Amino acid sequence: MTMKNFSARIAFAGVALLPLAAFGQATIYSDQASFLAAIAPGYYSTDFSDLTNFTPYSSYSINGGADASSNPFVGTITSTLVTPGDGNLYKVPNGLSTDTDGYALTYDFTSGNVRSVGGLFGVTDVDGNFIPGTIQFDLSDGTSVTVATGSEPSFQGFLIADGPTITGLSAFPIEGADPVYVANSQLFVGVPETSTYAAAGFMGLAVGGLWYRRSRKAA
Repeated sequence: MTMKNFSARIAFAGVALLPLAAFGQATIYSDQASFLAAIAPGYYSTDFSDLTNFTPYSSYSINGGADASSNPFVGTITSTLVTPGDGNLYKVPNGLSTDTDGYALTYDFTSGNVRSVGGLFGVTDVDGNFIPGTIQFDLSDGTSVTVATGSEPSFQGFLIADGPTITGLSAFPIEGADPVYVANSQLFVGVPETSTYAAAGFMGLAVGGLWYRRSRKAA
């Protein structure tokens, strides 16, 4: 494996509702404003700014709803190739990515009450430049959609109003000739509370972090 330094700048690019076929029962959004309106009045959000830039982590804990009036949820983000957590995460200046090219960002929710999840996603090269690419999103209900991205990350969100709750999501970069990485600069999670979504703060806490700086890997 070769080792190269990594730097990145993530921006927002929104588009209309995604007119692509998908399997499963989730409603799919590719516009952030429409998604947030659908999960109003509140949601949990993080931009991963609590992490240290250019640092790898084994996992990231996403636990929301600390106050008694909210409906808390529990989740974890890992980097996955074959099994969850078999790779490391990597913090870039404006988001969370994977430490090794070709790995997926995997989101697991264990509290049984998550109804929506979305965020800003993009594809980068090993030098941290956002490039045109493709990301495959797989939701726990069987929803699967493949999205083409451009030179900036774009929004992708999923909502299940009824039926099974969301227990997992993966964002997997479709590799070409060169190493590519998937990055998430903003994450939103919605948990309903008495027919609405709880308006509460989002708390992100890195756990199992590998507290040292190192270059990013290209497999």
